[in-house]
Amino acid sequence: MEISCNIIKDLLPLYAEDLTSEDSRKLVDDHLCGCDDCTKELAAIKKAPKVPVEVDVKSLKRVGNSIRRRRTLTVLAAIMTLVTVVASVFIYLLTPYYLTAEEAIENVYLKEDGGLIIDYARGINGRSGWSEGENNWGILCHTNRFDWYKGRQKDLEIASLTEEELKAYIANQYDVEECTEREWNRFFNLSEDYGTIRTENGEIIHGYVADLILNENGEWIQKPADMNQWYVDPSDGDAEKMLWDAGQENPVSTFISVTKGYAVVFWGSLILGVVLFLASRAMHGIGKELAIRCVIILGGIAFSTLFVTGGKMVTILMYNWKNLIISESILVSLTAIIWYQIYR
Repeated sequence: MEISCNIIKDLLPLYAEDLTSEDSRKLVDDHLCGCDDCTKELAAIKKAPKVPVEVDVKSLKRVGNSIRRRRTLTVLAAIMTLVTVVASVFIYLLTPYYLTAEEAIENVYLKEDGGLIIDYARGINGRSGWSEGENNWGILCHTNRFDWYKGRQKDLEIASLTEEELKAYIANQYDVEECTEREWNRFFNLSEDYGTIRTENGEIIHGYVADLILNENGEWIQKPADMNQWYVDPSDGDAEKMLWDAGQENPVSTFISVTKGYAVVFWGSLILGVVLFLASRAMHGIGKELAIRCVIILGGIAFSTLFVTGGKMVTILMYNWKNLIISESILVSLTAIIWYQIYR
């Protein structure tokens, strides 16, 4: 089949730019060998000035910068999310909080020898006690979620042991030959109190030794069984629960001062955030962006206050969650702002 010059001339621009296939190039080569007209046409095409293609380099650079910025923010957001999650887990597990009476006290009873026993739950890190007048004694216990969880697991672990197995286990725990009442009470967190006496020479004796010395000489200054025992619950404002009624007539008013400042911070941040969010819908430009970032920060403060305080937001004045709330707020807000920057 003979190929016409018109077909070859259609292929020449591609041929000159080396854009044809091998078969087309061979076809053109064969034709050019016997056609001066097409050869001259090819020479003219090669000599013709090439029109440069205009490229908007600035636009391409902007697109490239935007892609790189998005990738950088995504990596940063992922890192911040991981840091925030890890820090939040530690804060949640290790932040001290105060227990209710139902959580902290398992039993209260009087021994035959006059000692008052308070059976505290396992997992309590510390407790406080103080008197109000001569007739009332207040108790307060605190722990953290990690130790509280470990305490519950320990209870399950020893529940299946017989008494003999348990005594051997306790003796091994405290590295003694046998489990005495002292080790038993210590293991089960039993507080045994006989009160306080003043001896004939004026010496003040506390604890179970006081009962022994009283048989010889001395006088009672304070006997726990003769006092009302109260548990103070800071998560419920000024609430107190009577654990032991000694028949005293003087009721307790309040043992501690509580602060509701964290509740004010939570509700204040939440309400201001909602108001600012609604206002931002009518804003434009930089003002709107700034308002949204403030909403995120306020939301972070509200969330952190609720999270760190375990939802209680009321505590006694002797403990302060402020630094933990600030740290959690910074982490949560910064992470949320970075993710917002990526997907806005």
